[in-house]
This record gives sequence, C-alpha cells and structure tokens, in this order.
Amino acid sequence: MPAPHRARALSNRHMIAAGNSHAALVGMNILEAGGNAVDAGVAAGITLGVTNCDQVNFGGVAPIMIRMAGTGKVMTISGLGWWPKAANIEYFHENFGGKIPPGLLRTVMPAAPDAWIKALQLYGTMTFGEVVAGAKRLAGEGYPATTLNGELMAANADGYARWPSNAEIFLPGGKPTKAGEVFYQRDLAKTMQYMVDEEAAAKGDRLAGLKAARDAFYKGDIAAKIADYHKENGGWVTREDLAEYESGHEEPYAVDFMGFTVYGCGPWCQGPIILERLNILDGVDLKSMGHNSPQYLHTIIEALNLSYADRHVYQGDPRFVDVPMDELLDKAYGAKRRALIDPAKWRPRARRRSLALPGAALCQSVRKPAAIRRWRWTPPLPALWTRMEMYFPPHPVMASMARRRFRGSALCRPIGVRNPGPIPRIRPAWRSALDAKPRYCG
Repeated sequence: MPAPHRARALSNRHMIAAGNSHAALVGMNILEAGGNAVDAGVAAGITLGVTNCDQVNFGGVAPIMIRMAGTGKVMTISGLGWWPKAANIEYFHENFGGKIPPGLLRTVMPAAPDAWIKALQLYGTMTFGEVVAGAKRLAGEGYPATTLNGELMAANADGYARWPSNAEIFLPGGKPTKAGEVFYQRDLAKTMQYMVDEEAAAKGDRLAGLKAARDAFYKGDIAAKIADYHKENGGWVTREDLAEYESGHEEPYAVDFMGFTVYGCGPWCQGPIILERLNILDGVDLKSMGHNSPQYLHTIIEALNLSYADRHVYQGDPRFVDVPMDELLDKAYGAKRRALIDPAKWRPRARRRSLALPGAALCQSVRKPAAIRRWRWTPPLPALWTRMEMYFPPHPVMASMARRRFRGSALCRPIGVRNPGPIPRIRPAWRSALDAKPRYCG
C-alpha cells in the first residue's frame, strides 16, 4: 500500500524539527531572533524536558551530536550522568537480589543542564536566559497536556503517588492531568529562573554568565536541595558528586553504509550497537527481501542480536573499561559476524509466544503485560513499529494505543492468551554469538 501523500515543508531561511510542536516553535523563535542552530537546538531540547516530562526531564540526560556547517566536523557531548560515589553493587545483591529497586537509589547525576550549557559555551551565541525563556514560560504558565502526556501520566499514577513532591505536580487534586488540561511545573520554572538570575548577576562576558548558570545547578542552592533531599530520603547523591560531574566532549565513531557516513556516540551509550549492526548488514541485499518480509526482519533482528551480544561482552563505562571500538567497528569483523546469520532460519513456526518486535529475542525472560499477550501480531506498519520499539518491554499504554489504532484489522486481532503466529521465527543469538569466540586476543 503506497504511503499517504505528505506536503513537503520548504524554507529558504531556516528550519527546525522536534518531537513536540511547542519545542519546535521555541526553537524557531530562537532562529528568528538571530540565534544559530545550536542555540535553537538547546532551546528546543530544554523545552522537551517540560512538554515531554513523562519521558525525559530537565535534570535527565541529553546526549548531543553537533555538525557545524562551516567545517563539517562532527562532535558529541555525552550528557549522560554517572553513579554517585556511594553506589555499591554489593548493596543491591545483598538487599534486593541483584536488582535495583524503584526510587532514589536509581539516581545518577543529572547530566542535561551541564550538556546544554556546554553546547552553548562551545558552539552557541546566546545566553542561557535567552534560550531557556520559552521553556520557563511553558513550565510556569502551563501548556495543554497532549494525549500521550495524559496516557503516560495515568499509567504511572501509582508511582507518582509514592512521592508527595511528584504527586503535587503530576497528580493535581489527586488525579493525573488529562489531555487538554493545562499542566504546570512551577517549581521547575523557579529552578530555571534561579539559574537565569545567577547568570545575570555574574561579572564578565557570555561565557562567564553560562558558567554561573551551571554552577547554580551543580554547586549552588539547587545542588544543596538535591543533596539534602537524598540525605533525608535514603538516597546517595551528595553535593560533592554534583560538583564533580562534567559531560564528555569528543569526536563520534563513524561507519560507511550504502554510500552514507553514519555517526554514533561512544560506548557510554547505545551508539556502537547501531554502528556495528550497520557493518553486519553491509552488503546484504535487504531490498530484494521485501520491506518487513520474514527474511528481512530475521536478518535485521539477528544483526541486532549479534551487536547486543558484543555489547555485553566488551562494552562498559569507557572511564573504567578498555572497549576495543576499532576492532568492533572493523568491516572484516562485521563480515565475520554476518556469517553467523543463518538465512534459512527465518521460516515461520506454528506457535510463538514472544512478539515480533525489535528486541523481542533479547527480552524473552520478561513477562509481557496481559494487554500485549492477548493480541496476535504480524509485522506492523512502520510508524507503529517505530513507536513500539521505544518501549520494550512494551508499556501497557502503548499496547492500548495499538489496539485502538488497529482494532479489527488484520494486523491485530484477539485470539486469547497465546500468540501462535504466523510470526517469523526470531532465534536469539546470545549463545551462538558468545560461542563464536569473537574476542580479539592479540
């Protein structure tokens, strides 16, 4: 079925794309005010921490990749927090059976503010106060919650209720905010305003002001409140942890695939998995298999399985682990891994319990929500596929959205509590990958 017609958006001045219309508008306003692409990207990214706060937040993560038009050089800013010094893996083994319980003990350093400000320091032209103005207004004055906001807030209502400070924001009046209702984050607006005030009070140029805004979060009153909250509620983060945090700034890794140069961040994130998978698929005639055909899906998912297997064998925090990135992204090594994919194993089986979704073979031990188990899945439309890939194991809300969208169609119909197929057989490659002994031993 051909894709529906879409009007093309053209511009002879500038453009911006974001996952929320408010964020795109804030970024466009920055461009119209004379800011460059990095200024606009930072403004839009911070705004997403307001309008998509049920998925990411102002104090969360912000991995950034920047390519400057003049030089064409690509750089990355990690924007990914590390654990506090007090974190102890043995504590989780002794008290929680090796699992990390929900709550403060999961907290890593809030990396996003540092990453956004570092991008402005290195590549931007505006002040923190200028780029954060739109996000601050949306947080303080509110914005109409989206459908996704409302559904995710309702799905996580029990978790919000555990913490009075969260319940005050996400459960006003004891109920989650519904789509279309105005959603406020006034405390976040005050946090941003405090950083803006500290920047304005700093003596010196734009860079001195940006440093003052950063220090307000990591060394000033905000850091003190974060540390005090952890101390009072059994958390591990201290003022010393916050003061020592700094995002990395480095060149990305890159591979060539189908005539394109694809960049990916380092082993501190998922970037190497994408790049290694492309190396494994390099030279495979995916087009002849047919989009989303069983052979196509089998090949792509097995390539993903192999790259995940290598991640678990070789990768870790590059500050502590020597990750052999050059060997992992070598074309010859990609060919060796590609040879492990058996093209004859794509054929459907009569019965199948796991979902035909990216990552399904990696998470077979995870019990799927009842809302998912009740439905039979064949390869879904690309838009739904992408949406579901963001949430694996699939969130009950995403299952609900899928059922409403495809109710009564051949893509999704109830068949009881089992998933018999026809679904492509997706064999996990964990054991075969490790048995292949891919280590580079010198």
